[in-house]
Amino acid sequence: MIRFLVDADSCAREARLILEEKSISLGIPLLFYANRNIPFSIESSLFEMKICPDGADSADDLIVSECRSEDIVVTRDLLLAKRLVDKNIHALNDKGILFDRKNIDDLIEERNYSLMMKSLGVATGGKMRNYGSKDSRNFLEAIESLL
Repeated sequence: MIRFLVDADSCAREARLILEEKSISLGIPLLFYANRNIPFSIESSLFEMKICPDGADSADDLIVSECRSEDIVVTRDLLLAKRLVDKNIHALNDKGILFDRKNIDDLIEERNYSLMMKSLGVATGGKMRNYGSKDSRNFLEAIESLL
């Protein structure tokens, strides 16, 4: 059975709402993973909040250990996405970008370059800062294409 697993602490609220609606309409379990409680907008027996221990990558490690081949994982974390792609798990971010073997290494390289430039005091302009209706639309389309 397919499930939605969400690295919830960095996932945009709008994307979480889309997942709640899809979960209820299709009867798909929805699991949020975070180091703190991320409330659902409504209650459902399909929803579960998994509080992870404090510490680097604890939510990532739990997601990787619990995911199955039919799951869809939502994360902004490229290093987590790489681990999922390596396990042949469907992974995408909340802006609808599907991660795969063709793009994940380039995205990680781009991220590392941006972090290096930031450490040197050069602003590179984060791609994930703003979340708008186009992002919601792209995310919904990506979810529907995976389903």
